[in-house]
Amino acid sequence: MADADRIAELDEQMTRQARQADALQRKLALLRSVATSPCGEVTVEVDSNGVLRGLSLTPEAVDVGAEKLADKIRTTSRAAQEELPQRLKEAVGDP
Repeated sequence: MADADRIAELDEQMTRQARQADALQRKLALLRSVATSPCGEVTVEVDSNGVLRGLSLTPEAVDVGAEKLADKIRTTSRAAQEELPQRLKEAVGDP
């Protein structure tokens, strides 16, 4: 194979890999994990880095008191974060 052909082949390969990397990056940017507390008062959404992106509380949630509510938010947030490895595997096509 001539050097020019090999260079063209490598260029195509790098372009293809760059497109695949861009597509994966877009998928990851949109990836979210959502968890809801057992009684349904707290719903938390985290992004692919585990950063809190959404928090929903029912009117009943505030009736439990600040300390219990904070605990429910922390627990529910951890549950959403714990789902991330599986969500990430699915996003990259690794079952």
